[in-house]
Amino acid sequence: MTEFEARLIEKSGAPAVRWKSHAAAWMGVSRPTLNAYLAHASIGNMEQIPETILEMLDILPERSASQPMRPSIEEMVLSFSVGLVALQDEIDTHGHPRAPYPAHLQRGLDVASILKCLDGSEYPVTLADLLGVAGKPLYEWCPKLEGPLSDEFYAARLLENFEITRDCLAIAELGQQDSEHAFYQTVMDCCEELGSAGQELYEAWRRTVVEVPIASGYTQLLGRHPIFMRQLGVAQRLIDTFYVRMPPVHAESGKILLCPSTGTRLLRVGGRLFTELRDDSAQRMLDTQGPRTIDYTPDVLELRRPARLFWSLPGWHEIKLVDSVRQLGWEVDLWPKFDTVDLVIRKKGNAKRFAVDVKDHISAQGLARSFKRFKDYKTHIRFVVIPDYLKVLNPDYVKIFTRARASLGKEKVDLLTVSELLKLLKKAEK
Repeated sequence: MTEFEARLIEKSGAPAVRWKSHAAAWMGVSRPTLNAYLAHASIGNMEQIPETILEMLDILPERSASQPMRPSIEEMVLSFSVGLVALQDEIDTHGHPRAPYPAHLQRGLDVASILKCLDGSEYPVTLADLLGVAGKPLYEWCPKLEGPLSDEFYAARLLENFEITRDCLAIAELGQQDSEHAFYQTVMDCCEELGSAGQELYEAWRRTVVEVPIASGYTQLLGRHPIFMRQLGVAQRLIDTFYVRMPPVHAESGKILLCPSTGTRLLRVGGRLFTELRDDSAQRMLDTQGPRTIDYTPDVLELRRPARLFWSLPGWHEIKLVDSVRQLGWEVDLWPKFDTVDLVIRKKGNAKRFAVDVKDHISAQGLARSFKRFKDYKTHIRFVVIPDYLKVLNPDYVKIFTRARASLGKEKVDLLTVSELLKLLKKAEK
């Protein structure tokens, strides 16, 4: 028995039977966290045990200059985000999480335990606790979170329907390689190889990842556009970067259930199916029409989760808007000049030109901070456009966005909903 274990039993007053459960409750940590501490103590790796825990047992080692500073709420949130992304990857691949917990998830639980010991904060110290709060906005369970992370993500939810969100991915990537940028860089490298044909490849590939988030195999993707067949090597590289073979665990009775709006794989929670798209119109269509289905085979390919969350789902709003604008008789360029803006809208005989960026950010403050400015199209009328459902969720979205831009000293940007833009275009016809 190690000194750590002996002191723990003594201090906690643990009974002879089920002493670990009693000791974990006394320390305010989960059983897996306690087991990790015991494993570190058994090999003398005491520096891996939080200082606050050692203080509780009166076995605090001498402080060295290299010892880390007190953990922060920001570190806890970052660790939870990275850990949940890793946990989601395990579930996507294997259908269930595996032991032990991902290292960053364990670190997040450790930090939460330390903060709880220090000031009694009610942060999640078990995975069950975390799953219970991660679907709520950060400000509800981390009210003391401050700084840039809070400014941009104060209303972020790490989970929706027990799956990670775009915000969870974005937080996890702070200080790490940005997967959204990594995907974009791969596309741009391929476009640069093709020279003058690069814009054609860009538009074709962007449409592909929006319209075919799940493919029956390579043949379906290669057949989407003639440029893919002309440039097989480039197309292969893009497919291998963006797509992954779907594990059979996601099939139900040999079928894959798809969202009728987006074509993405559905999530079953209890007896109900949910779509990854936040827009409630997609969920209503699913509830009314039921899912689309395709047969599962080992050749089925699915967009990697970051590509779905950062490319496919936001792009669905962009393409839907293009269709609506064209129905009004306007011409639309989609993703011109390699996506300098999402849409350029014009009409022959009409002097007005519009440049539009479509943004699906749940947080108005986050959008105000992340949107830099329009870099071009100074002769156009320029708008940032958000899906209608965001203003339904937050009627003050535009007001909050405008005030946040002003407080950050950023360039003024006009913000409209999709419906407001379409109404403006109808008036501009006259």
